[in-house]
Amino acid sequence: MAFAREHEGKWIAVLVPRLSSRVGFPPIGEKWKDTAAELPAPFSRENTSELFTGRTVGADSSLPLREAMSALPFAVFTNAR
Repeated sequence: MAFAREHEGKWIAVLVPRLSSRVGFPPIGEKWKDTAAELPAPFSRENTSELFTGRTVGADSSLPLREAMSALPFAVFTNAR
Protein backbone atom coordinates (compact mmCIF):
# COMPACT_ATOMS: atom_id res chain seq x y z
CA MET A 1 0.00 0.00 0.00
CA ALA A 2 1.32 3.48 -0.74
CA PHE A 3 0.38 7.03 0.10
CA ALA A 4 2.00 10.06 -1.53
CA ARG A 5 1.73 13.83 -1.44
CA GLU A 6 3.37 16.55 -3.54
CA HIS A 7 3.64 20.30 -2.98
CA GLU A 8 5.65 22.80 -5.01
CA GLY A 9 7.91 20.14 -6.50
CA LYS A 10 8.69 18.43 -3.19
CA TRP A 11 7.07 15.09 -2.44
CA ILE A 12 6.90 12.23 0.03
CA ALA A 13 5.74 8.65 -0.56
CA VAL A 14 5.09 6.07 2.17
CA LEU A 15 5.07 2.36 1.35
CA VAL A 16 3.73 -0.16 3.86
CA PRO A 17 2.91 -3.86 3.51
CA ARG A 18 -0.67 -5.06 3.69
CA LEU A 19 -1.69 -8.69 4.14
CA SER A 20 1.96 -9.72 4.16
CA SER A 21 1.63 -12.96 6.16
CA ARG A 22 2.51 -15.02 3.06
CA VAL A 23 5.71 -13.01 2.64
CA GLY A 24 6.97 -14.00 6.08
CA PHE A 25 8.04 -12.16 9.19
CA PRO A 26 9.53 -9.65 9.19
CA PRO A 27 8.38 -8.58 5.70
CA ILE A 28 11.72 -7.14 4.57
CA GLY A 29 14.36 -7.65 1.88
CA GLU A 30 14.45 -10.72 -0.35
CA LYS A 31 11.12 -11.96 1.00
CA TRP A 32 9.51 -9.56 -1.49
CA LYS A 33 11.18 -11.35 -4.46
CA ASP A 34 10.25 -9.46 -7.67
CA THR A 35 7.37 -7.39 -6.24
CA ALA A 36 7.69 -3.72 -7.16
CA ALA A 37 5.88 -0.42 -6.70
CA GLU A 38 5.43 1.95 -9.63
CA LEU A 39 5.90 5.63 -8.91
CA PRO A 40 3.76 7.86 -11.15
CA ALA A 41 5.37 10.57 -13.30
CA PRO A 42 5.01 13.49 -10.83
CA PHE A 43 7.14 11.53 -8.35
CA SER A 44 10.49 11.55 -10.12
CA ARG A 45 13.09 9.38 -8.43
CA GLU A 46 15.83 11.87 -9.26
CA ASN A 47 17.46 13.06 -6.00
CA THR A 48 15.26 10.66 -4.02
CA SER A 49 16.25 9.06 -0.73
CA GLU A 50 14.64 6.95 1.96
CA LEU A 51 13.93 9.16 4.97
CA PHE A 52 14.95 6.78 7.79
CA THR A 53 17.96 5.02 6.24
CA GLY A 54 19.25 7.76 3.92
CA ARG A 55 19.58 5.27 1.06
CA THR A 56 19.32 6.77 -2.40
CA VAL A 57 17.39 5.03 -5.15
CA GLY A 58 17.83 4.64 -8.90
CA ALA A 59 16.15 6.73 -11.57
CA ASP A 60 13.56 4.39 -13.13
CA SER A 61 9.89 4.41 -12.13
CA SER A 62 9.81 0.83 -10.82
CA LEU A 63 10.83 0.48 -7.19
CA PRO A 64 11.60 -3.12 -6.12
CA LEU A 65 10.19 -3.75 -2.63
CA ARG A 66 13.18 -5.98 -1.76
CA GLU A 67 15.27 -2.78 -2.04
CA ALA A 68 12.68 -0.31 -0.73
CA MET A 69 12.03 -2.38 2.39
CA SER A 70 15.46 -3.94 2.82
CA ALA A 71 15.99 -2.71 6.39
CA LEU A 72 12.52 -1.87 7.72
CA PRO A 73 9.04 -3.27 6.96
CA PHE A 74 8.03 0.13 5.55
CA ALA A 75 9.70 2.88 3.52
CA VAL A 76 9.35 6.65 3.35
CA PHE A 77 10.83 8.22 0.22
CA THR A 78 11.23 11.93 -0.44
CA ASN A 79 13.02 14.33 -2.75
CA ALA A 80 13.01 17.05 -0.06
CA ARG A 81 16.39 17.86 1.45
